[in-house]
This record gives sequence, C-alpha cells and structure tokens, in this order.
Amino acid sequence: QNLAKQMFGSPQRLFPSRNGALYLDRRPDAAEAGDDLFVRIEYTVTDQGKVSHVKVLEKNVPNEQVRMLRYGIRNAKFRPRIDDGEILATEGLTFYQPYEVFKGDSNSRPNQMDEVLVAPASAPKKQMY
Repeated sequence: QNLAKQMFGSPQRLFPSRNGALYLDRRPDAAEAGDDLFVRIEYTVTDQGKVSHVKVLEKNVPNEQVRMLRYGIRNAKFRPRIDDGEILATEGLTFYQPYEVFKGDSNSRPNQMDEVLVAPASAPKKQMY
C-alpha cells in the first residue's frame, strides 16, 4: 500500500522526461544582478494525462520565454495519479523552470531543442500589429 502510494500517488511526467536550465542571451532588465532567473507555473494534470489550467505564478524572464515554456508544459505528457486503482486528475501542481544567461560564442551554445520545451518551428507565430 505504501509502495503503491509512493509510485502512483502523484502524476509522473513521461515526455519530455528531463528538465534542466534553459538559456537566455542576456540578463533581463527587470532582474537584479545575482537574482535567480526563473518561471514558476501552476497546472493541472487530467485523468487522461494531459495538462490543463496552466497559470504563471511568478517570473522574471521575458514574456517570449514564458510563452514558449507554457507551450511546452501544455504539450507535456503525464502518467496521471492513481489512488486505489482509480485514475485521478491532480490540481495545483507547480513547475519551476530555471534559466541561465549564456556566456560564450554562439557556436558553443547549448541546444535548447534537446529540452523539448520550446515551440516547434511549425507552431503558429504571434502576430505583431
């Protein structure tokens, strides 16, 4: 019973399976030197393993980065919580995404596509008028 609660008592992210720092070209103007750069998001995992009700709780990175992260979270796949054999939705989950300012030449820049938390090239672009 206790082992089952440990293994199935909370949703488990299946894809993407890892989470590391994402990179910015420069420190945002609104962030003080030495501040951690981050986005904290709240979301729900449905009983189908899909993400819904994505809400930004705190952030100090540019809105474009937040938009790409929200897109990635909304499209993540989860194994839902299972309690006494019943598949359940879980509300009020939080996700903390750290960011770092990239230092170095552009040829050695880490590949953010490996993080799978960026919108694909086929995603619709926001129109600016």
